[in-house]
Amino acid sequence: MDSINIIIPDSITSNNIYSFSEVIYMAGYLKKNGVMPEVHVADTDYLEVNRSVLSGKKNILVLMWDGEELIRWLDTYGKYIAADRTILFGLTAQIYGKFLKADYSYVTGFIKSYSYLALLNMIYDKNTADYQKADIRELEYPEISLEQLRAVPMIPVISSRGCMNNCNFCAVSSMGKLHHEMYQSRNWESVYKEILAYTQAGYNRFYFVDSCFVSLDSKNRQNLIEFCKKIIKDGLKISFYMETRVDTVDTKLFRLLKTAGLRRVLLGIENINSQVLNCYNKKIDKSKVLDAVAILKNLEINMDLTMILFDPMTTIEYLKENISFISEHGLLRYIGLKGVFRRLIIIPNNTLPYDCAALEFDKKAGIPDWMSKTVCYHIRDSKVELFERFVKAKIEEWTEYQDSVVRQIKNIRQKKDTREQLDYLFLQTVREVLSEMDKIQSEQELEETFELRKKERIKVWTDKK
Repeated sequence: MDSINIIIPDSITSNNIYSFSEVIYMAGYLKKNGVMPEVHVADTDYLEVNRSVLSGKKNILVLMWDGEELIRWLDTYGKYIAADRTILFGLTAQIYGKFLKADYSYVTGFIKSYSYLALLNMIYDKNTADYQKADIRELEYPEISLEQLRAVPMIPVISSRGCMNNCNFCAVSSMGKLHHEMYQSRNWESVYKEILAYTQAGYNRFYFVDSCFVSLDSKNRQNLIEFCKKIIKDGLKISFYMETRVDTVDTKLFRLLKTAGLRRVLLGIENINSQVLNCYNKKIDKSKVLDAVAILKNLEINMDLTMILFDPMTTIEYLKENISFISEHGLLRYIGLKGVFRRLIIIPNNTLPYDCAALEFDKKAGIPDWMSKTVCYHIRDSKVELFERFVKAKIEEWTEYQDSVVRQIKNIRQKKDTREQLDYLFLQTVREVLSEMDKIQSEQELEETFELRKKERIKVWTDKK
């Protein structure tokens, strides 16, 4: 049996369960087809110590999802893994492959899709052109060493790839266009077999890493119903986390999902301004957001919400509308301060209705130009640009202040309540500052206004305490 190295940057196991899930299925597929994969979770020290070992075989460097972070990793440590053939595989290779292929001479091949068959053929120097299209049927229970799974808190499981929706800003949408396949779904019996095997081995916490675990497609929903009924009938005691859209949430289906083990849901809100949502082709509105949140709260299912407040076209009015919505409906507890003030990542091949190529990019970031064109753009509204830089710096300061307050509290529940109160205090301060942004002309004026409002808010909060 041939042997190869699968090299995973150390950031994957701690931060990126999506990428680790692909490693699991990839390793299982190769093993079934006569290739023994050796998985290496690598940081700088590991690569230096094991340089001779890694140079003696064919290497598969796994780069997926977090493109900027992992390409920085490659830029810094790639010299340690140069070999006769290094293969890039996954979403990063798809989106950034043209840059990597040009800039790294030792990269002799990369796969444009999630097709493990293409990967297998490349290992044996065969033509991969006919096997680039991803095939969900390749995903079966991987039967890898369960020891490799102890690095993650939940077992990642893929039951589908892609998304039936076509949001303009999304990496999943770009990936689907490259595949010519927007959405693929596994047979629910195959997924159940996988879950059962893990539970029999002593694992009972799972993360469905599908881009949209629940869809509006009737077949998908019927498959979920059968899957849940089987779990309940067989008495499997599991818990799982999933991601979906707000417009897929309904009481009947989610009550069944909870009975089967659903404990937490991630919902992508992104924005609630109708113009922004239309630009993103998101096809939701604020009423659907509130309906989904109400259903999950009533069913006592935990939730996380994601936002995108900043993109090149953001205005102060858009910010006011979103922050008022978050504050008035008590949503900050599900997002977190850093989660609220997220910036849109622009990826090559997206279909946003404005010309990303014409945007002004920041050349002072100290990273290659081709990378800076993903995140370091300037926002068209100079007031928003000023506010974004300022508020992100203030969040870091606020976190330190919050920590100093919470450290003095011994009761765990009181610590949590205090953090939430302080988060809302910060949001209210930001809301008040935004109402004065039309008068503010400089960062110094912004600083003075913010500090004044913060001082007033802290005094009111302290007096209440």
